[in-house]
Amino acid sequence: EIECNYARYFEKTKLWQLEDKVVATNINNETFETELLFWDQKAEKLYTDKMVRITKKDEQIICYGFESNQNFTIYTFEKVQAILPMNLD
Repeated sequence: EIECNYARYFEKTKLWQLEDKVVATNINNETFETELLFWDQKAEKLYTDKMVRITKKDEQIICYGFESNQNFTIYTFEKVQAILPMNLD
């Protein structure tokens, strides 16, 4: 599931450009937040070079640069800025 305030589709390249408060949630209930995300339908991947906040059950990761399969279940990130443990109380 992906939500955003603005989306643009490039039909020839089958590329989506999602912008402005992009929020995605995968089947593991992990949340991905960024301001710019591209979805390449041909390659079946999503990516950005902008800041991404990934919120998991037990931690939050803040990074610049992200790539994922289109289900957000297999992903890599670059330039990790912070890994913050979530309050487990």
